[in-house]
Amino acid sequence: MKKVLGLTNMLSHFLQQKDQNILEAVSLIKSTKEKFQDLRESGWEELLEDVSKFCVKNKIDILNMEDTTHRSRRVRHPVTNYHHFRADIFYQVIDQVNLEMENRFSESNTDLLACLAC
Repeated sequence: MKKVLGLTNMLSHFLQQKDQNILEAVSLIKSTKEKFQDLRESGWEELLEDVSKFCVKNKIDILNMEDTTHRSRRVRHPVTNYHHFRADIFYQVIDQVNLEMENRFSESNTDLLACLAC
């Protein structure tokens, strides 16, 4: 979560500056989108490792990721904690941010801004 908020915070502060260059803003928007995609593709293992280290350091019991999580009775296939945290939480957070970024800064909008700046 810290990485997600850090990326959005950096972009937010840059976009709020009064004396900004539109081309730099478009470039930062594109690179932020790419960073979120990279985080989605390869950030889960690093996050899991960081959480495990934090738990060990602070003497917190670590959840067994191979255990199944409790879901509604209608679900026939048990889901492991690993899958639940990765697919239902980690991916969902990043996908929601990606969706909002795409809604606000679509490819056509950023291309249009870049053309206007020239």
